[in-house]
Amino acid sequence: MKRTACFVVLFLLSASFVCAAQTVAEAAKLSDAHQQTIIMTFANNAMTNLALPKTPAGQPKSPEQYAADRAMANLVRALFTFDAKYADPWHKTEAVGLDVIPLRIKKAAAETPDKTVLEVMGEFVDYRYTAFYTDIYRSEQRKAEFAKLTNDKQVIEFRRQIELDDTIKVNEHTLALLEQRDKELQAKYKQMYGDAIILSDGRRVQPDQSGQVDGDFTVINEKMPDDANHEVKVAGTYKREAQRIYACMMDRRISTGVQARKAGCR
Repeated sequence: MKRTACFVVLFLLSASFVCAAQTVAEAAKLSDAHQQTIIMTFANNAMTNLALPKTPAGQPKSPEQYAADRAMANLVRALFTFDAKYADPWHKTEAVGLDVIPLRIKKAAAETPDKTVLEVMGEFVDYRYTAFYTDIYRSEQRKAEFAKLTNDKQVIEFRRQIELDDTIKVNEHTLALLEQRDKELQAKYKQMYGDAIILSDGRRVQPDQSGQVDGDFTVINEKMPDDANHEVKVAGTYKREAQRIYACMMDRRISTGVQARKAGCR
């Protein structure tokens, strides 16, 4: 059975039907404190039942199933209980789950309002289970080594990996933002190059920030420079040429160097 399904079933067997069937649309209307109470009720029930040597039906668990369920219980503990020793920059005062699940409830309430809080929690735990638990148990040797750890040590290991995963995700998000910003700057520079004043020798220039006709003009290349200190300002005849073209553009309300050439601005 899929781990999320097992996780949710354990919740259902331990929680009242009213709570278990509560939709995200209903939960989203509650206070943060009320939402956290519901979340922790489910988490505590799961930790208790997963750690038992028997199934909810009273059947003894196999050693393999018990080891896997005990680790799942410790993963839930790592996700939904706070330990100041493992507070990270993104979850300084509360457990990861109590920070993330309310956000997922809010998002799901707008997209899939009939989804239950249990389903949202199950998906979250399943993701973490797949990301960490399966990796830890990727070999029989690691599986045996991890199974020998005490509950507290398993929780510590999960918390370490949760923090590592969150750090990686934040770094990936930051990198994606930087790459997007770089693309935007490249596009802006390309547009600026296309609109620049074209001198008689083919170089393209733009006026300085003052925008004055009698000001300085900086040469821009087709590719955006890596260092702004490499800027080259035109002087002498070429500076006067740039000033004339720019004055012509202002007088005729022309916005690009190509248009200026066609209009006879020299």
